Amino acid sequence: MPCNTVQTTSVKLEVADLGLLADALKALGYSVNVGATSLTATHAQHGSVKYDMGRKKLEQTTSYGQQAQDVNAIKVGYSTQVVKKVAAKFGWSLNDAKAAPGEAVHFQAKKRSF
Repeated sequence: MPCNTVQTTSVKLEVADLGLLADALKALGYSVNVGATSLTATHAQHGSVKYDMGRKKLEQTTSYGQQAQDVNAIKVGYSTQVVKKVAAKFGWSLNDAKAAPGEAVHFQAKKRSF
């Protein structure tokens, strides 16, 4: 890619909670700034990510020398944060069950006894 090239990837993403999206991006190594209805995140190797709740669109921008983060990794990260939040809400404890590379994220869930 020539040094003056900027690539932008746009994906429709239905996100109900910016905080969970921020947590997912932080887990992937991004520095995140959250506003009332939008989010921006930057990563030295993967460029920047912007999300606007009104447009329900995630945009990723990379420039020369940066490699785009797999958007599916962001979606999986968000889903993981949702599962963790709901599990905590209903009193379940989660243990990460290590999946083989390329497989989906797995959890072992146990109901806490009181």
